[in-house]
Amino acid sequence: MCSALQSGGRQRGISLLESLIAMGVAAAALLGLLSMQTLLSCSADAAKQRSEAVRLADEQIESMRPYTKIASTPGQLAWADLDAGTDAVSTNATYMRAWTIDGSAADTLRQVTVTLSWQDRAGEAPQMVLSSVIAQMDPADVGALGFPLPANTTLKRPKNRNLNIPVPARELGNGQSVCQLANFALVFNNDSGYVVQRCDTAPETPSSSLTGAELTTALTAALAEAGCQATDALIDGYKYCLCILPITTSARWSGTVRLSGMASGTNYRVCRFHYPAAAGQSPNARNVQPSVDVADALDSQSYIIITASSCPTVSSLPTTLHQVCTSSNGSRTSDCPES
Repeated sequence: MCSALQSGGRQRGISLLESLIAMGVAAAALLGLLSMQTLLSCSADAAKQRSEAVRLADEQIESMRPYTKIASTPGQLAWADLDAGTDAVSTNATYMRAWTIDGSAADTLRQVTVTLSWQDRAGEAPQMVLSSVIAQMDPADVGALGFPLPANTTLKRPKNRNLNIPVPARELGNGQSVCQLANFALVFNNDSGYVVQRCDTAPETPSSSLTGAELTTALTAALAEAGCQATDALIDGYKYCLCILPITTSARWSGTVRLSGMASGTNYRVCRFHYPAAAGQSPNARNVQPSVDVADALDSQSYIIITASSCPTVSSLPTTLHQVCTSSNGSRTSDCPES
């Protein structure tokens, strides 16, 4: 008679059901990680595309700033030509770029708005809008601001020297410029604009200095055709006059400028550009007359001679009646010397 052997211990191990449950949990975790990775990848793509859209919008705005002329000029970017537009740019996506500019070329400030739109990986169509303001400023003036400033002196202007120096003056290369007048030449300091020497001709190296007697007796006026500083082209109908007065610390000049040379047979009026008050400008610099205690060179002492009955506005600047040179003026002889 046989009998079955019985084990004294319990069986141990993993059943099939337990294995399936474990694999299901692992699969769910992997799917979660995969979904997170996809989401992170899409978010990174979206961030890159937004950054690229900002760069492209800024690029378009900055491309409109470096205009080289105010008026339309063939072959050059001009302020008057700035206008709306569209284009397509392909980098890490294909972007449709559109820009608008408010106002007109007559405005001094214009707002530019650039809109970028594209399609992302999720099939959505995001947009990015960037706005800025562009100011109207003559590039010639901007260039003048780039000249170096000498210590404790005024700002240098065209030809990298003081504005008080006549434009035709020739550079001597030693911090000075020389201007030939009718029968002698004057030498100017490029930084201060002051006359430092007087010569019989216009030499390469001035040798004769202004004497005390010359300073106290000299009154020099030179009338010439006015020209454009940028091109040296003459401006029809305009003249400029360089007037040299002896000025010392104890003997300043005060008085009224009178234009002469108007024949008695014609009724003229002389109108003066009397500039409005501004920070840093004295009444003398603003051409307020009579001038008082003039001790420095004065710019923009401008006048216009007319036959009309009232003073005009020129280039948006009003003018003030300065001399009445008409037959009805009983003081015409003193007010308007003929020579």
